[in-house]
Amino acid sequence: MTGIHTKIKVNTVETRRRYKHAVVKSLGGAAAYVMKAAKRKIKQSEKPSKKGRPPHTRRGALRRAIVFAVNENGEFALVGPSADLFSNIAKYHEFGGIQELKTRRRDYKIGSGGPVDHRTGNVVFAKLKTRQQVERAKALDLAIFPDSKKMVKYAKRPFMAPALHGSLHAITANFKAELNRA
Repeated sequence: MTGIHTKIKVNTVETRRRYKHAVVKSLGGAAAYVMKAAKRKIKQSEKPSKKGRPPHTRRGALRRAIVFAVNENGEFALVGPSADLFSNIAKYHEFGGIQELKTRRRDYKIGSGGPVDHRTGNVVFAKLKTRQQVERAKALDLAIFPDSKKMVKYAKRPFMAPALHGSLHAITANFKAELNRA
């Protein structure tokens, strides 16, 4: 009769550390892959894209605004256009909707021109010399030129969701490979 004796020592701390490292690495790679796929979907053109197709960019700003980040714990990754780099217009392209644009008010300062009177039916503009004139110009501006809002309707032109769906096969393959290496 033959017998085999074995001893197995499991280092769960090391196993968890390797697993966590593999997850963070593959998550970062997946986010970068989706970012590249989204950038590839956006073409540069002066003409707008057709409804339902990814938006066009005139000078490439939308492409440059797409970034990714992975949190320190490796629990999640964010991929998409940064509002700091491009504004929130990408949200309207992705999901469609109506954007409300407000007109900007002039910023009156001492030394600049502004409305000083409108009693005769005509608006009189002059150089503002005192703080009181600046305050009066702001009040007249509100009274004479009311706030106007412009509504701009956007059709759906998704680019992030198709990029993610098109990348799923590569993401899962990369995740499996990283886990096998760990």
